[in-house]
Amino acid sequence: MPEAGCTTAEFAARVGASVINPKHSAAISQTGSTRDLPRSGRPRVTSRAQDCYILNQHLRDRFRTAAATSAVTPGTHNSIYAQTVRNRLAESGLHGHRPYVGSVLSRRHRNDRKQWALRNINWTRQRWRTILCTDESMFVLSRADGRVRLYRRRNERYVDCCVLQRHRFGVGAQLWCGVV
Repeated sequence: MPEAGCTTAEFAARVGASVINPKHSAAISQTGSTRDLPRSGRPRVTSRAQDCYILNQHLRDRFRTAAATSAVTPGTHNSIYAQTVRNRLAESGLHGHRPYVGSVLSRRHRNDRKQWALRNINWTRQRWRTILCTDESMFVLSRADGRVRLYRRRNERYVDCCVLQRHRFGVGAQLWCGVV
Protein backbone atom coordinates (compact mmCIF):
# COMPACT_ATOMS: atom_id res chain seq x y z
CA MET A 1 0.00 0.00 0.00
CA PRO A 2 2.72 2.55 0.83
CA GLU A 3 4.58 1.51 -2.30
CA ALA A 4 1.51 2.20 -4.38
CA GLY A 5 1.25 5.66 -2.78
CA CYS A 6 -2.41 5.43 -1.73
CA THR A 7 -4.40 5.61 1.46
CA THR A 8 -6.07 2.65 3.15
CA ALA A 9 -9.49 3.66 1.78
CA GLU A 10 -8.17 3.93 -1.79
CA PHE A 11 -6.46 0.55 -1.55
CA ALA A 12 -9.61 -1.08 -0.13
CA ALA A 13 -11.66 0.40 -2.98
CA ARG A 14 -9.21 -1.02 -5.57
CA VAL A 15 -9.36 -4.56 -4.21
CA GLY A 16 -13.09 -4.45 -3.44
CA ALA A 17 -12.80 -4.71 0.33
CA SER A 18 -14.17 -2.62 3.16
CA VAL A 19 -12.07 -0.62 5.55
CA ILE A 20 -12.25 -1.95 9.11
CA ASN A 21 -12.62 0.78 11.66
CA PRO A 22 -10.17 0.36 14.57
CA LYS A 23 -13.11 0.69 17.00
CA HIS A 24 -14.67 -2.44 15.49
CA SER A 25 -11.50 -4.51 15.55
CA ALA A 26 -12.08 -5.24 19.27
CA ALA A 27 -15.58 -6.52 18.46
CA ILE A 28 -14.17 -8.75 15.72
CA SER A 29 -11.60 -10.26 18.06
CA GLN A 30 -14.31 -10.90 20.69
CA THR A 31 -16.97 -12.43 18.45
CA GLY A 32 -15.00 -13.53 15.38
CA SER A 33 -17.59 -11.80 13.18
CA THR A 34 -17.79 -8.49 11.35
CA ARG A 35 -21.47 -8.06 12.25
CA ASP A 36 -22.36 -5.31 14.68
CA LEU A 37 -22.78 -6.10 18.35
CA PRO A 38 -26.20 -5.47 19.91
CA ARG A 39 -26.75 -1.84 20.69
CA SER A 40 -28.53 -0.22 23.53
CA GLY A 41 -31.36 1.42 21.58
CA ARG A 42 -34.73 2.35 22.95
CA PRO A 43 -36.37 -0.58 24.77
CA ARG A 44 -39.63 -1.99 23.44
CA VAL A 45 -42.71 -0.58 25.10
CA THR A 46 -44.71 -3.77 24.73
CA SER A 47 -43.90 -7.30 25.79
CA ARG A 48 -44.24 -10.39 23.61
CA ALA A 49 -47.58 -11.21 25.29
CA GLN A 50 -48.90 -7.71 24.60
CA ASP A 51 -47.78 -8.01 20.97
CA CYS A 52 -49.82 -11.24 20.71
CA TYR A 53 -52.82 -9.49 22.29
CA ILE A 54 -52.61 -6.65 19.76
CA LEU A 55 -52.41 -9.10 16.86
CA ASN A 56 -55.32 -11.23 18.13
CA GLN A 57 -57.55 -8.19 18.62
CA HIS A 58 -57.04 -7.16 15.00
CA LEU A 59 -57.47 -10.70 13.67
CA ARG A 60 -60.83 -10.90 15.47
CA ASP A 61 -62.01 -7.49 14.26
CA ARG A 62 -60.26 -6.41 11.07
CA PHE A 63 -61.96 -2.99 11.13
CA ARG A 64 -60.64 -2.13 14.60
CA THR A 65 -58.56 1.05 14.62
CA ALA A 66 -55.05 1.22 15.99
CA ALA A 67 -56.13 4.04 18.31
CA ALA A 68 -58.85 1.85 19.86
CA THR A 69 -56.32 -0.91 20.57
CA SER A 70 -53.72 1.47 21.97
CA ALA A 71 -56.07 2.69 24.68
CA VAL A 72 -56.94 -0.76 26.06
CA THR A 73 -53.77 -2.83 25.77
CA PRO A 74 -53.47 -4.74 29.08
CA GLY A 75 -50.26 -4.75 31.08
CA THR A 76 -49.18 -1.23 30.08
CA HIS A 77 -49.18 1.43 32.74
CA ASN A 78 -50.29 4.08 30.31
CA SER A 79 -51.89 3.74 26.93
CA ILE A 80 -49.43 3.13 24.12
CA TYR A 81 -49.28 5.17 20.95
CA ALA A 82 -51.36 4.14 17.95
CA GLN A 83 -48.16 4.14 15.89
CA THR A 84 -46.76 1.45 18.20
CA VAL A 85 -49.83 -0.69 17.46
CA ARG A 86 -49.36 -0.12 13.72
CA ASN A 87 -45.68 -1.10 14.03
CA ARG A 88 -46.54 -4.34 15.88
CA LEU A 89 -49.19 -5.21 13.27
CA ALA A 90 -46.72 -4.54 10.45
CA GLU A 91 -44.17 -6.84 12.12
CA SER A 92 -46.85 -9.56 12.02
CA GLY A 93 -47.68 -8.95 8.36
CA LEU A 94 -50.89 -6.94 8.84
CA HIS A 95 -51.03 -3.59 7.05
CA GLY A 96 -53.73 -0.95 6.76
CA HIS A 97 -55.79 -1.04 3.57
CA ARG A 98 -59.08 0.22 2.27
CA PRO A 99 -61.56 -2.66 2.29
CA TYR A 100 -63.15 -4.22 -0.76
CA VAL A 101 -66.74 -3.01 -0.73
CA GLY A 102 -69.15 -5.73 -1.76
CA SER A 103 -72.90 -6.11 -1.95
CA VAL A 104 -74.74 -7.62 0.97
CA LEU A 105 -75.12 -11.27 0.03
CA SER A 106 -76.78 -13.90 2.17
CA ARG A 107 -75.70 -17.52 2.20
CA ARG A 108 -78.60 -18.28 -0.16
CA HIS A 109 -77.44 -15.58 -2.63
CA ARG A 110 -73.93 -17.02 -2.65
CA ASN A 111 -75.21 -20.55 -3.11
CA ASP A 112 -77.49 -19.48 -6.01
CA ARG A 113 -74.59 -17.74 -7.75
CA LYS A 114 -72.38 -20.79 -7.36
CA GLN A 115 -75.10 -23.12 -8.70
CA TRP A 116 -75.62 -20.86 -11.74
CA ALA A 117 -71.88 -20.85 -12.46
CA LEU A 118 -71.67 -24.65 -12.16
CA ARG A 119 -74.71 -25.12 -14.45
CA ASN A 120 -73.23 -22.86 -17.13
CA ILE A 121 -69.56 -23.79 -16.88
CA ASN A 122 -69.49 -25.34 -20.37
CA TRP A 123 -70.93 -22.40 -22.28
CA THR A 124 -69.27 -21.61 -25.60
CA ARG A 125 -68.26 -18.20 -26.89
CA GLN A 126 -71.30 -18.17 -29.14
CA ARG A 127 -73.57 -18.68 -26.11
CA TRP A 128 -71.84 -15.91 -24.12
CA ARG A 129 -72.34 -13.48 -27.02
CA THR A 130 -76.10 -13.60 -26.43
CA ILE A 131 -75.72 -12.36 -22.84
CA LEU A 132 -76.17 -8.70 -21.94
CA CYS A 133 -73.73 -7.67 -19.19
CA THR A 134 -74.78 -4.60 -17.25
CA ASP A 135 -73.25 -2.49 -14.56
CA GLU A 136 -74.36 0.51 -12.62
CA SER A 137 -72.39 3.00 -10.62
CA MET A 138 -73.61 5.45 -8.01
CA PHE A 139 -71.92 8.83 -7.74
CA VAL A 140 -72.72 10.26 -4.33
CA LEU A 141 -72.94 14.03 -4.26
CA SER A 142 -74.25 14.86 -0.79
CA ARG A 143 -72.15 13.07 1.84
CA ALA A 144 -68.58 12.25 2.73
CA ASP A 145 -67.01 9.19 1.15
CA GLY A 146 -66.91 7.42 4.54
CA ARG A 147 -63.42 5.99 4.06
CA VAL A 148 -62.84 3.01 6.30
CA ARG A 149 -59.58 1.16 6.79
CA LEU A 150 -58.86 -2.33 8.01
CA TYR A 151 -55.80 -4.39 8.81
CA ARG A 152 -55.25 -7.43 6.61
CA ARG A 153 -52.49 -9.51 5.11
CA ARG A 154 -51.45 -9.11 1.50
CA ASN A 155 -53.57 -11.92 -0.01
CA GLU A 156 -56.75 -11.46 2.08
CA ARG A 157 -58.60 -8.82 0.05
CA TYR A 158 -61.69 -10.92 -0.68
CA VAL A 159 -61.81 -12.91 2.57
CA ASP A 160 -65.24 -12.49 4.19
CA CYS A 161 -63.89 -10.84 7.33
CA CYS A 162 -62.14 -8.20 5.18
CA VAL A 163 -65.12 -7.26 2.97
CA LEU A 164 -67.19 -4.23 3.94
CA GLN A 165 -70.80 -5.02 3.01
CA ARG A 166 -72.96 -2.02 2.25
CA HIS A 167 -76.41 -1.34 0.93
CA ARG A 168 -76.26 1.28 -1.78
CA PHE A 169 -78.24 4.38 -0.90
CA GLY A 170 -77.94 8.13 -0.74
CA VAL A 171 -78.53 11.12 -2.95
CA GLY A 172 -76.54 11.10 -6.15
CA ALA A 173 -76.48 10.35 -9.83
CA GLN A 174 -76.92 6.82 -11.09
CA LEU A 175 -75.26 5.67 -14.31
CA TRP A 176 -76.35 2.47 -16.03
CA CYS A 177 -74.91 0.87 -19.14
CA GLY A 178 -75.00 -2.44 -20.94
CA VAL A 179 -72.57 -4.28 -23.21
CA VAL A 180 -73.63 -6.99 -25.63
